[in-house]
Amino acid sequence: NIIVDGENYTYCPDLYFLDKDYYYEIKGHAKSSNNWDCSCKTCEKNRKKIKAVRQKSGIKVIIIGYKEYKRIRKRFKKVLFAWER
Repeated sequence: NIIVDGENYTYCPDLYFLDKDYYYEIKGHAKSSNNWDCSCKTCEKNRKKIKAVRQKSGIKVIIIGYKEYKRIRKRFKKVLFAWER
């Protein structure tokens, strides 16, 4: 559990790759992993949660933005038959 703005949250990233020991979080509002400039309340809260998780636990969370997501989806859609259904 983490506390953000006085509220208690649980957090579970979208993906984990054991061989790299990285967690990945897919954020469609982020244009790319380096450009998450959406200022909606949900994105602001998510940024704070991810920052708190990184600081508290020391885990490595990588943001996957829309640009990277499109590239991954194109590559794996034919292999993962239930992609986004």
